[in-house]
Amino acid sequence: MSANVVSILQQYVVWITLPLMCLGLFLLAFSIMRVIRVVKNAHLLSVPLLESQEVEFSVPGRVILCGEGPVITFRFKGLSYELIDEGGAAVYSRTALFRAKTSGFSWSRMEFRVFHIWKPGRFTLRISGLGAPQASDAKHRIVFMRPHLVQSIACILGMLLGAGLFVVDLVFFILSLTGNL
Repeated sequence: MSANVVSILQQYVVWITLPLMCLGLFLLAFSIMRVIRVVKNAHLLSVPLLESQEVEFSVPGRVILCGEGPVITFRFKGLSYELIDEGGAAVYSRTALFRAKTSGFSWSRMEFRVFHIWKPGRFTLRISGLGAPQASDAKHRIVFMRPHLVQSIACILGMLLGAGLFVVDLVFFILSLTGNL
C-alpha cells in the first residue's frame, strides 16, 4: 500500500471506525434478537415427562423431540421415544444428527429425536426406560419443536461477525485517538 493511501486512512480513521462500530453493534443486537425469535417460533408444544400421553400436531412435517430440565440432569439418559398415530402405526423417526442444545441460567433443552409427521392429528407419545417417578420429574419436560438449527447457526455467525467488527473498530478508534496509529 502506498504511503499516500496510508496517510489518508490515518487522517480519516475516526470517521471510518465510528460508523463501522455502530454497524457491528447493530448486527450483534439484531442477531441476538433474531435467534431468540427463531427459537421461540420453533416451539410447538411442551408436555410433562410421563411414560405415555397424547399429543396433537396441527400441521405435518418434521418435528424435533427435545428434553428440557435443569442445566445438569441425567434424567433423559437411556430413554427411548416412540410416537404412535391414531391407527396404531409408529411414526418414522431418527436420532437427531446434531444434538443442538439451548440453555438459560437454570435450564437446558437438548434435541433427541426427529419425527416425520405425515398428517395432522393426535398421537401417543411413549417413553420407555423412565423407571419409577422421581421427585425432580416436575422440573423436566418433553418439548416438540420445528427444525431451526440452520437459522440458529446463521444468527450465531451474525453475532460473531457483529462482535468482531465492533471490537476491531474500537481498537482502531482508540489507537487513532491516542496517536499510536
